[in-house]
Amino acid sequence: MSKKLVNAISGCIIMVCAIGCVMGYVMGDSSQPWWLIMFAGVVICAMLTMFGNYSRAEKPDEKHKALIGAICASVSMLSVLIFLILMFLAKLPYSWIVVMVGGVLSGIIYKIDEAVRNDKKEKDEKKKK
Repeated sequence: MSKKLVNAISGCIIMVCAIGCVMGYVMGDSSQPWWLIMFAGVVICAMLTMFGNYSRAEKPDEKHKALIGAICASVSMLSVLIFLILMFLAKLPYSWIVVMVGGVLSGIIYKIDEAVRNDKKEKDEKKKK
């Protein structure tokens, strides 16, 4: 996706989320955390931007780094969003565990990818010799 398209879509998402947030506070129960709508919109825009950067990368190595970075960051951001939703809406006392699980999952994805890439590099080096 082009950078202009990503920016246009992100702008639209932010405007829709802002309208939803304002409408929630004005017409709904203002004691509710309507700001979570804006936070969710920002998370979606950040993910869209990262995956847009991935699609625009030209070199295979840059493309792969952008993809893994986007996946790991998306898992982490989504875990924080889920934590906030569980904490403020469901009022779960141990909702913070979701953030820890997201961080561990992100680390696992990164380490597995690193191991696979290192294994592939070793095999390629052996073939060259």
